[in-house]
Amino acid sequence: MTYKILLVDDELEITDINKRYLQQAGYDVTVASDGAQALEVFRKNQYDLIISDIMMPKMDGYDFISKPFSPRELVLRVKNILNRIYGKSTQSERLVIGDLVMDHSTRVVTVANQDLNLTNKAFDLLWILANHLNHVFSKTELYERVWEEEYLDDTNTLNVHIHSLRNDLAKYSTDQTPTIKTVWGLGYKLEG
Repeated sequence: MTYKILLVDDELEITDINKRYLQQAGYDVTVASDGAQALEVFRKNQYDLIISDIMMPKMDGYDFISKPFSPRELVLRVKNILNRIYGKSTQSERLVIGDLVMDHSTRVVTVANQDLNLTNKAFDLLWILANHLNHVFSKTELYERVWEEEYLDDTNTLNVHIHSLRNDLAKYSTDQTPTIKTVWGLGYKLEG
């Protein structure tokens, strides 16, 4: 299913860039340059998401998500909002890999029947890796999926979280416990 997005902003340069990025991400995008035009277009069509500027000529808009600085961040936020609204997740609510068990609805993680007390970000990070076993994720991709903001090369946040997550998994690990591997020059993967 292709989601339909109405993008409302009077700054045409920003609108053109954001429209292009959203279309490249697979969305059907309609543009309106002010609130009155947006209302007219909205009455004729159904949209899954409206992204609107606040201060515009003719009629103001209300910003449901703060306008992000980068178009890539905009695309990430759109994906997350649509997934929340439509529950369009193909992922299971419960994952079992060896003796690692993750329950997404309760956010409980166990290794060898021992509970791990993970932070929300650590859980999200492990959930992404576990849903794509043996897939190598770049640092950029992992960071942007978990933190929902643009990755800056100089940030050490992801490395610290990976290190902490490895330590948490190692507390009760057995030969059945999947491990987070570094793929030098590429990123990380969960191997099990």
